[in-house]
Amino acid sequence: MTRIYGKEDTASKTLASNLVAALTRDASREEAAWVENIESLRKELSDSPSKITIVDYGAGQKCLNPDSGPEEMGREKVVTKTIGDTCQTVCKRVLLLFRLVREFRPSLCLELGTGLGISAAYQTAALELNGHGRLVTVEGAENLASLARENFKRLGLNRVGVVVGRFQDKLDGLLREYAPVDFAFIDGHHYERATLSYFEKVLPFLSEGGLLVFDNIIWSKGMMRAWRKIASDRRIGLSIDLVKIGICVKANFLRYKRHFNINPD
Repeated sequence: MTRIYGKEDTASKTLASNLVAALTRDASREEAAWVENIESLRKELSDSPSKITIVDYGAGQKCLNPDSGPEEMGREKVVTKTIGDTCQTVCKRVLLLFRLVREFRPSLCLELGTGLGISAAYQTAALELNGHGRLVTVEGAENLASLARENFKRLGLNRVGVVVGRFQDKLDGLLREYAPVDFAFIDGHHYERATLSYFEKVLPFLSEGGLLVFDNIIWSKGMMRAWRKIASDRRIGLSIDLVKIGICVKANFLRYKRHFNINPD
């Protein structure tokens, strides 16, 4: 991780130091308790053979055209799978989200792609520990959104609200209602034009110093192009490439634009 300290600009070093702290800081007893509770639920969900039928708008499937745009989200496909197949496995991504929210203490978090609510649970648990802030998460599949709400209730998470609908139908209204957004996690519809579209929509409503986190930036060649365009955008003051995850900071106060590559392993 030494590359992140190689610049002289004080503001960028402060932001970079906060990121490193988020990646490396040991969990407190209270944090570890939340992680244990969420992971217990996640394991239960991952072992579940129960079937669930959902409407898939193409957010998580690689298709013949990996560079499809937001219009692809309108192509509904009804699929049936087990809850276990739907549940994401534990990974560094959700722990990163947890630590970033703890470190940067956002007031309003936005997530595109709720699923069963595991990543949202980690973010909301961090908000609970902060004693401050709220998460709004958007899910296209009504059945998944319902299960996510149940999971939040089981965990005792109150600082989260689930909105059901396609991203392109709900995002504009949510941004107007909740702006400014301090932390946004884009985790759905992993294609080039769609990702760039969400970036353009969210950025004007992102607070100064706010974070934009993109998942699966190596999902496809199109996603890799999208990430390069976002990271090089003149409106982004600081960008960090974590191999699979990309983080951008809207920081107009930085004297120079900064980009860092970090291998979290």
